[in-house]
Amino acid sequence: MTTAIGQETIRGRVVRVFFASPAFSAGLLKMLNGKSASFAGKLFAVDGEQVSLRGAWIEHAKYGRQFQVNELVYEIELDASGLASWLANCDEAVGIGPVKAAMIAERFGEDFGRVLREEPEAVAEHSHVPLDAVRKLAAAWAEREGFHSLATRLSAWELTKREIELLIEAYGASIIGIIETDPYVLIGKIERLGFARVDAIALKSGVEVDHPGRIQASIIHVLHEAKRDGDTCVERSQLVGTAAELLHVNMQLVSEQLGELLEEEKPAIRCVGGKTPPEYIALACKNAGFWTLI
Repeated sequence: MTTAIGQETIRGRVVRVFFASPAFSAGLLKMLNGKSASFAGKLFAVDGEQVSLRGAWIEHAKYGRQFQVNELVYEIELDASGLASWLANCDEAVGIGPVKAAMIAERFGEDFGRVLREEPEAVAEHSHVPLDAVRKLAAAWAEREGFHSLATRLSAWELTKREIELLIEAYGASIIGIIETDPYVLIGKIERLGFARVDAIALKSGVEVDHPGRIQASIIHVLHEAKRDGDTCVERSQLVGTAAELLHVNMQLVSEQLGELLEEEKPAIRCVGGKTPPEYIALACKNAGFWTLI
């Protein structure tokens, strides 16, 4: 049983993550006043991130005093390339195409929000856009500043406007941490985000070509493609070879990550037909303690 103490917002840096998933995380926050606070709730927590957490202090029956998070807000600095991409595709940015968007982003950068709010004339003059159009943009920005800040950050990864809207709707500010740490969990979560699309976003965000998460995601992808083509399982060496070719990595790396997946106790993959050659691999999940193929 828990008891709520009060609603508020706390800010600080995540210094430890005990558990993290797109839907729930728990960890330790070093607040701006130097004190530490345990937190848990609806967010995707990442070590070292500077965040604002909105929620309430509770007395947890098992864990004691902790901050129950209802919403996470990243302290985002505007990214120049993301800002330019967002402005060029924003419905409210009337008269601002790619060239003018790049001019504005280069000139104002992370100070864009303040300048737009306090000095719209400066934006109009620099970009040669009518002042009325800039004021309309400023009103739209102010109305949803948190959303727009996230959108400009996501635009840097060349996501479409529709993809950005769907991702923010589904994950809120946590989407930044998901993309920066394990973007492959997004595969299939919204329309048009298949393996190839997510892989391009991941590589753009700095994921290494031989990252274990990337290799494991490719293995699952190959199995899904085989299932779509009518094959319930794939011979092990063929699976390894196809995934390695897809990623342009060494087959040994794929073989190692396949072994890791086979050891995991979560919906993933299983061997079919014993452990002697030829060995086949299939998608599987665990129900009531038993593995079944899917």
